[in-house]
Amino acid sequence: MKQVSFVHCSDLHLGCQQFNEIQRWHDFGAAFAQVIDYAVAAKVDFMLIGGDLFHHRSVNAPTLAQAISGLARLKSAGIEAIAIEGNHDKAFYLERDSWMSFLNNQGYLRLLRPVFRESGLELAPYDGGIGSVLEEKGLRIIGLGYLGATTRQRLEEIAEKIKASENFTIVMLHAAVDKLLGQDLAGVKGEVFEKFRGKVDYFALGHIHSRQELGELVFNPGAPECVHLDEAKEGNEKGFYHVTVVGKEKRVNFIPSKRRDVRRYPLDLTGLTEPGQVTAKVLQLLEDSDLRDLDRPIAQINLYGAIAFNSFAIDTNDLAEKVKERFGCLLVEVLNNANLPQLDTGAEFTGFDRNLIERHVLTAMLAEDKPELKEVADQVVELMLRVKNDALAGVDETEIISAVEKLLEKLPLPEAAAGKDRSKGHED
Repeated sequence: MKQVSFVHCSDLHLGCQQFNEIQRWHDFGAAFAQVIDYAVAAKVDFMLIGGDLFHHRSVNAPTLAQAISGLARLKSAGIEAIAIEGNHDKAFYLERDSWMSFLNNQGYLRLLRPVFRESGLELAPYDGGIGSVLEEKGLRIIGLGYLGATTRQRLEEIAEKIKASENFTIVMLHAAVDKLLGQDLAGVKGEVFEKFRGKVDYFALGHIHSRQELGELVFNPGAPECVHLDEAKEGNEKGFYHVTVVGKEKRVNFIPSKRRDVRRYPLDLTGLTEPGQVTAKVLQLLEDSDLRDLDRPIAQINLYGAIAFNSFAIDTNDLAEKVKERFGCLLVEVLNNANLPQLDTGAEFTGFDRNLIERHVLTAMLAEDKPELKEVADQVVELMLRVKNDALAGVDETEIISAVEKLLEKLPLPEAAAGKDRSKGHED
């Protein structure tokens, strides 16, 4: 049997310019170029892009040129670029086509998208313009893209429609599996994929920015660069896959990406009595680290603990500039969480966790402003976090509203709160 191979990457986020630093724009372009360099050198047949090629739906000219330059190199090397849209790529609600559609129409990539009918989702053959199924060189590639709140429903629907094939079958999907289920509309449990065994040989995922695998079926490579600094947590792998297929057998190799070094430093300030001590303690911490040995790294410093003065007296901008100059950093972010109220659980606060802090603050605000919701506070906070994360991810407003309405229907609101909502509705 003839061998066929492909590179599977995702979440390239071209156009991302963190902290308005132009070098970060170049960094994301360099990460994209690295994947292309590898694909060309390895002489693969396809490059699969699992969504979020771009960081913004509105793409500026330099970023579009950056994408075209890389895709043109693939085309010159005889490598087919196959892509799906992520939530960052999709067209604005009132617009028909995205910039991914433009790249498809210009022949730089093949964009696979399902067709939605009144009867449900249709897996139509790709005809150069629309369609979600491409069969070529012994592969059957099915592109689903980003399905948002309907992801689980659509997967269950598609599981019935996909039939077993002699061709090696790949399904491309932009969704979270198990991770972020409480905060992401496109999150599904891993058990959903069990219905595809015997029909699908490889799920090519995107959306989660660190490597994630589920058995020998589901593969998510992660973003090759750090879209958010907290992605640099120890143990988070980021890169892409090189997959070789012979018949129905596959060999999957994970290739770590080369990216700008990011270092995150939690620092307990407990016991300090004046602001000047903070700078000294931070600089001492960094002197004992490897920060100076790195090439223009990014540093994130998380300050926490109980101090004997107002935490606002800490000049984080001045501190960041001192660290940047002394250690040759590209960027320095100082997060001031000193004197943060302790968690109700009594757990020791040993570092910075943005999600945990947001949850704690929202819970405290809800308890003060809406005490009648005490019994369902956890569910309400969860709902608030989902709305925030989906708004930041660029999910359509109508999709967010629809999801909120469905969740509110399931929320066991106390009679007092429900009564207030009903009376307010009559007044409106």
